[in-house]
Amino acid sequence: MKTKISVIVPLAIGLITRVASGQSTLDEGYMPGLTVTGGDPVGVVDREAFDDAQAGDTVADMTVNLQLLGGYNGDLYVSLIAPDGTSAVLLDEPGAGVNGFGASGAGMNITLSDDSANAIQNETSAIPLTNTYQPADLLTVFQGAPAAGTWVLYCANLGMGDGPTTLVSWGMDITVLPAPEPSASELGALSVLVMIAARYRPSSPLKKCKV
Repeated sequence: MKTKISVIVPLAIGLITRVASGQSTLDEGYMPGLTVTGGDPVGVVDREAFDDAQAGDTVADMTVNLQLLGGYNGDLYVSLIAPDGTSAVLLDEPGAGVNGFGASGAGMNITLSDDSANAIQNETSAIPLTNTYQPADLLTVFQGAPAAGTWVLYCANLGMGDGPTTLVSWGMDITVLPAPEPSASELGALSVLVMIAARYRPSSPLKKCKV
């Protein structure tokens, strides 16, 4: 029975792609523009698809960008949930554990990174925040989680009497690991496929004609 070239080629390409692929950093941003009412623990939920990632990609490293306008920073609670349900708290009433009432500024446009020496939970500033901070929970909790799929951001303003906060935008920079590299048996299969493809000779559509 002849091996079909239409079967060989996709298999070979798939295995070659897995061998050649490596880490890459992808970024996506979202602009929900949601109003977060003060004193409402229900808060708001924004669900967004991380479309740049492929099925099988997993998180190796990541940072989160967060832009909020208005309200009272010391009363904010924000968490992030990965497609597989893994979650991390990004903000939990910043500064409240330091001075009892928290960061009194209104709004922020920040980056959250595990590598930062500035912990967001220690921030007590009375001005809008613009630095890079270490989140309340380390983002390493997402290592190994799927990058592709729907990510969920939850945001609440827990302070009674606070003016509304607007979740202007948020986004993620994710360094992904592709699907696991092929095993030794898969590499062997790739070699066989390449040899078969090299030897394959399609029969000519032209027939010899008798004169």
